Amino acid sequence: MRRTSLLAASALTLAGLTAGFAPAGPEGAGAADSAEEKASYRRTGDFTTAGKPLDVTIHPDSKKLYVGSDDDSGTADVNEMGLYVLDRASGAVRGRTTKAPGSNGVPRESAVRKIAAPLPGDGVVFHYPLKGLGTAKDGDQEAKGVWLTGAKVTDVGPGVTDGTTLVAQGAVLTEVVTATGAAKRTLTLPGPGQFAVDTARQAVWSTDLAQNKLYRIDTTSFTVTKTAELPVTEGTEGFTAVDPATGSVWVGRQDKVMVFDAEGAARGTVDGKDLARDVAFDGTRAYVARQDVGDPGAPDYDGRGSLTVLDTGTLKPVAEPVSLPGNEAQLGYAAVAVAPGGAEVFVTSPAQNRITRIERNTPPKVTASPADVSADDGAEVTFTARADGTPEPAVRWQRSTDGGRSWTPVEGATKPSYTFTARARLDGHRYRAEFSNDAGTAHSEPASLKVRAKPGDEGSATGPQGQRLTVTPVNELAPKKQKLTVTGSGYDEKKGIYAALCVDNGPGRTPTPCVGGAATDGGSKASAWISNNPPPHGADLAVPYGKDGSFKVELTVDAKDGSTDCRTTRCVLATRADHTLPGDRSQDVRVPVTFADGGGDGPGDGDGGTDDGGSDGPDGSGGGGPAGGSDSGGSGGPDGSGTAGASGSGGSVGGTGNAGSDGSLASTGQTIGGAAALAAALTAAGWYMMRRARRETDGPGGTG
Repeated sequence: MRRTSLLAASALTLAGLTAGFAPAGPEGAGAADSAEEKASYRRTGDFTTAGKPLDVTIHPDSKKLYVGSDDDSGTADVNEMGLYVLDRASGAVRGRTTKAPGSNGVPRESAVRKIAAPLPGDGVVFHYPLKGLGTAKDGDQEAKGVWLTGAKVTDVGPGVTDGTTLVAQGAVLTEVVTATGAAKRTLTLPGPGQFAVDTARQAVWSTDLAQNKLYRIDTTSFTVTKTAELPVTEGTEGFTAVDPATGSVWVGRQDKVMVFDAEGAARGTVDGKDLARDVAFDGTRAYVARQDVGDPGAPDYDGRGSLTVLDTGTLKPVAEPVSLPGNEAQLGYAAVAVAPGGAEVFVTSPAQNRITRIERNTPPKVTASPADVSADDGAEVTFTARADGTPEPAVRWQRSTDGGRSWTPVEGATKPSYTFTARARLDGHRYRAEFSNDAGTAHSEPASLKVRAKPGDEGSATGPQGQRLTVTPVNELAPKKQKLTVTGSGYDEKKGIYAALCVDNGPGRTPTPCVGGAATDGGSKASAWISNNPPPHGADLAVPYGKDGSFKVELTVDAKDGSTDCRTTRCVLATRADHTLPGDRSQDVRVPVTFADGGGDGPGDGDGGTDDGGSDGPDGSGGGGPAGGSDSGGSGGPDGSGTAGASGSGGSVGGTGNAGSDGSLASTGQTIGGAAALAAALTAAGWYMMRRARRETDGPGGTG
């Protein structure tokens, strides 16, 4: 609606405004100079429930959508004139006032040409042809009204005192009592035109397009106190409006919108290819309705109007224009209304007997994040998150297996609540919801899953010297970045050991090759070195034993590397003597583990696998069975001890023994030349040597 005083005025400081009438750029060009995310808008509905809509406004108190309408000539059997109240979301008719007093005082069906102002609480003041001034609120079947004297009414607006309305009848501007039509004050202007009221600054601005003048009327004295020059432009059709926040005067004329400050000084012009028909304001934004000229022979004809949203400070667009197909100018002006906050905009199209509803897209804002969950293995767990946004944000769940450093989508998890079965292999995983719509993306705070291993999901084995090795979990492990807790007790503290995921070659044979890629910078924990007396190069790499030969380490393993896949090969979490004791099988203890086939906890990714090995094997070594790998490095002794030297300068790692029998983690075939070369070979073999962190350990369950 062009009567911008329907919106409450607010203070706003403007700086850096463009002086004069330098063009502000074509419609749709540029971007807002604001730091906020660029806005966007979209059409969400076309209402055809109110005849031929001529004007529209949202009541500032009741927030109801009022529409002034004429008859739809396409429905000859129904007269659709009147004042409508529509549901803002659906366009359904909530109320309709069909009649208003005619020249003789008798109620008659009347079109509503223009809405002048809101009534307190609810209802509006409106003009109906030719000289009618009416009032009605939601629920009234007939309007109250008066028939004014003088010439026909050409414009109406809010009065400057309570209970009054301003009425233009050509060049005559009159303040009348709304209820009776009695004139309180009258002013004859130099020329006729449309006007707008700036209640906050006690001014009325009237445009005289025929003489290219803009008049300021002081509402206290009711006299013209200033005249500003309009640029010479063809056309006598347009609008006049005041931005209630700043007092700036916006004058639409043909395809141009000319903007003046509150004192009448020119600020700039906004050009566009379509006719500027109306403007509404909300805060720092102006919503300009444009109509196609409607002439197929015109240079810019395309049969489409538009809604353009401008920054009132820079006069630049803040969003791409919203196309309004079919909104053409032949059958009446488009009118525009904006809801407080700018979330909804309504534009009329008299040519189509239609009102288009437009919504601002707002980026998602998370209103609820998931909470951490602790659950038993096999229990059903649910994470829930919610977010607001327009349009309604789509959601998908993401999972992190590395403490939140990286995230991957969970297949099929696209609802606000994500429910699945907790498995030991998921322990420590983090989950978050990603919300997205046309305006942006937001993530919930992450939540952690703690899975308590159930009985049977812990594997143990006893070694040849009575050592005890325990691994948790052991069944249906995640193929990537599975965390394992490995504890041991009763180990010979004089002998260093490695703990790692390796191929099981059977009792008495070295568990090798071993999976795990290694980095010496702490980026991987696929294996551990436990030793009280490592060689000098391992002083900062080995973890010392605790009391009575105990240790506890946390490993993070993958099911496969470049040469081994434990999903198809039988693997164990094993301990074995380190490289300083090649051929020593006395520290070999093996606990079988199994991996799920899939990659996570989403549908079809391997939940629900079966256990296949947590008990000791017949030889007490932790579940021997068919060898899942083969030797690759020549033959060795019956115990797999090989013949390689391990620690001397120039000694050969690999030698002629079977793969890995030399004490390295996998056969490398490399010649070691000194301690540094030995460390390099161990790294190349796929072992991560934990940096030394000497911690006190009280026993098998202690901190190692």
